[in-house]
Amino acid sequence: MLDSFLGELSKRLLKLPKWYSNTPASIVMGLMSAHALCLTRKLNFLRKLSVNECSVSLSYQTLRSLSDDIDSICLVRECRDLEQFFHSNFTSTILQLDADSCPRPYEIKKGLQERDRDLRLAQHEGRGDMSIVVEVE
Repeated sequence: MLDSFLGELSKRLLKLPKWYSNTPASIVMGLMSAHALCLTRKLNFLRKLSVNECSVSLSYQTLRSLSDDIDSICLVRECRDLEQFFHSNFTSTILQLDADSCPRPYEIKKGLQERDRDLRLAQHEGRGDMSIVVEVE
């Protein structure tokens, strides 16, 4: 429903007719899908918990105490499940516990935004309603 709402909002901002497809309008506006938004938020939260920039925090200490079986943590499982759709591997990179190799929040968002856009374009390839994306780019 969130994707539908964002698409309808995009169509109104672009002043497109109501019968027009939501996907091209949201792609043109640069909006991410609900899956990508959710995954971005979860990955950034996991990064905040796991990167040892603040090793005295309670959240960091709790995550470290559960690290014997890191895949049993609900947040990690949810991130991995959502990443299967995007064929990305940010969760494993974040969990390597190396602050230098850990992607920054803007890198996570940019990577997922590009992948989400490519997947949505591939899903609607060959349809006539994608001409607006070509015109705007």
